[in-house]
Amino acid sequence: MNRLIKNLFERLQKSAVATLFIVYILFNFSCQTKSDDPKSLKGTKWKLAGIVDTETGDLKVIEPKNCERCYTFTFDTDSTASGNSITNILLVSLRPVLHFKIATYALDCHDSDCALFYEAIESIVCYKLDEKGLKFYFDDQKKYLLFKTL
Repeated sequence: MNRLIKNLFERLQKSAVATLFIVYILFNFSCQTKSDDPKSLKGTKWKLAGIVDTETGDLKVIEPKNCERCYTFTFDTDSTASGNSITNILLVSLRPVLHFKIATYALDCHDSDCALFYEAIESIVCYKLDEKGLKFYFDDQKKYLLFKTL
């Protein structure tokens, strides 16, 4: 009986350590749904570099490539921004609830890249700000929109 209790206690200890490790990993490597980053975003301008596949790391650049104002936004506060797609106005909010949406609906979505961009922003679930840029995750976090500062 003593041995049974000892084995059970050892298993519980291992299980608790494993659970704490998993919680630590999920907490530190998941993306955010609200802004916890102390970095000030106010006044920063961002441009879409492309869509990144998290498994391969491949970057798909979205057309038009040579449009300076396309797929850009500027933060007017630390959590809200506005900008442009090709002809539409975009609104971004990191808190209190994360959203990235189209504020106007001019018909600029004739090519597949624009349609892909709109599909992505409609399904964003979280974001992450790191040394590579501002990442908005979608498609079950298998892909993200990568924005770089200008």
